[in-house]
Amino acid sequence: LLGKTLTKIAHHKAGIIKPGSTFFTTENRPRLVRLFRQICADLNVPMIRVKSDELTNSSNQKLAIAIGEHLKLSETAIRKGITESQLPCRFEVMQRNPTVILDGAHNPAKIRSVSNTIKRLSYKNLWVILALSDNKDIESILKIIVPQADHLIITRHEVKEKRPASPRLVSRISKKYLKRGATLFVTLDPRNAWKKTKASAQREDLILATGSFYFTGQIREEWYPKEWVLAHRTSFKP
Repeated sequence: LLGKTLTKIAHHKAGIIKPGSTFFTTENRPRLVRLFRQICADLNVPMIRVKSDELTNSSNQKLAIAIGEHLKLSETAIRKGITESQLPCRFEVMQRNPTVILDGAHNPAKIRSVSNTIKRLSYKNLWVILALSDNKDIESILKIIVPQADHLIITRHEVKEKRPASPRLVSRISKKYLKRGATLFVTLDPRNAWKKTKASAQREDLILATGSFYFTGQIREEWYPKEWVLAHRTSFKP
């Protein structure tokens, strides 16, 4: 909706920059940094670039710390906020034995972050359940995450407002990047994808559901049904 290029997306997202504010970013791509800098200059808004490693999930933490320090929050308050904060389907660990992680990463940068974080975890086999929307950079995403999978399950999300990528197409592209000995399973039914994976994974394995917030939101209902969320007015159990 915001555009099909990073520049167009960045331009629209920069609409949040208002006179009297201070703009923080971890962005390091030159053309986007120039765009932000020009908008800040036009509005006479200070721009603060926060150095971070965009290949890991540390970028958001460093950004939050920088903003907290700017607002003169105490170090204790900042650390408590980071420790206690929760976001649904953002590298969200749902259970152990086997470990199940939900992450709605839907572009190459986010998938790369997930991929690098997964590499630091201990597990026996990695099960990747993947569903993408058809307007995403499918090949770039698959090139990053597929080689890590010991078992790849391809499906689709069921949100009518957003067209899913064809599982058949995703499967065809994925075959180029599968490592030797990895298995591939395709199903149009996301519930079947989750059911098959849950039944097959061993206690020492890691299950990663990713590629779309629409899809991971569906899987999340296994632990947080819509009725429970509406009744309790929260996305997390105490």
